Amino acid sequence: ASLLPLLIIAATNHTSCFMASQIELWSDTLFLFCASTGVCVGNFVFAVAAAGIILWLAKQRWADRNRKGPPSWPFFGASLSLLVNADRYHEYLTEYARKYKTFSLPYPRYNVILTADPANVEYMLKTNFSNYVKGNYIHDIFEELLGDGIFNADGDVWKQQRKTASFEFSSKSLRDYIEDAFRDHASKLANIIILYAREKRQLDMQWVLEPIW
Repeated sequence: ASLLPLLIIAATNHTSCFMASQIELWSDTLFLFCASTGVCVGNFVFAVAAAGIILWLAKQRWADRNRKGPPSWPFFGASLSLLVNADRYHEYLTEYARKYKTFSLPYPRYNVILTADPANVEYMLKTNFSNYVKGNYIHDIFEELLGDGIFNADGDVWKQQRKTASFEFSSKSLRDYIEDAFRDHASKLANIIILYAREKRQLDMQWVLEPIW
């Protein structure tokens, strides 16, 4: 039993000497390589590191090849793709929605799933609505603006808000207000279209409808 600590110390010293000799051997090899080729040690290390990073990025892109959605990059996710197409953000995402119906947008800290599939929309908003909650994260972001209203609530609070709002949406006064507002805006829109048609000018419908919304 008294020899056990000595054996452990001897084994440890032997291992340390072996590792030191290996490190010294690699150092000598690297020095001889740099001396014979004229390559600076710093440049050699930089080249090895750059090659490793390039190979790692290629591996990540290859693993991402089957994902449906905009190109995703390590550390940045799909942010770079969206930044490049910032001037046509909605059109860019619409192209993927038409192609895949449902696709993902990876971000550095989370992943966003977008869907334009009617079956998925019905499942989330009707068939299994209780399973798709807004959660504390969304609630905390919009709490100052929306409070605990129907657009920012879950569970029993949402049911109470929906029940309260249902009386208003079914009342005659609301229907009359909607009818008057629709007639007013439709009249303004018709006058604008007639004016542009007479002058044979191009009309940007998004510009026309923005004040309405």
